[in-house]
Amino acid sequence: MLAIIKHLLPAQKRKKHVKHHPSLPYEEMPQFWKSLAEDASDSARMLRWIILTACRYGEARYMDQDREVKADLWTVPAGRMKAELNTACR
Repeated sequence: MLAIIKHLLPAQKRKKHVKHHPSLPYEEMPQFWKSLAEDASDSARMLRWIILTACRYGEARYMDQDREVKADLWTVPAGRMKAELNTACR
């Protein structure tokens, strides 16, 4: 029966092999955080923001503080999210 169904359904797209980066061991996080805090660059500030909010790079990169942050609440517009749903982060 499965052989018959295979011919009726469209071919599935194969995903490329994804290689994930290894995570930072939690024992090293305090020193890493300290090094980020000592770095005054925009990229270090954004990386701290990404770590604290668990948002994606694109959400942080294109954040518009004037429009999206109200009363300490950051609302990411749906069009910029992977799931395209509004999400709020405090």
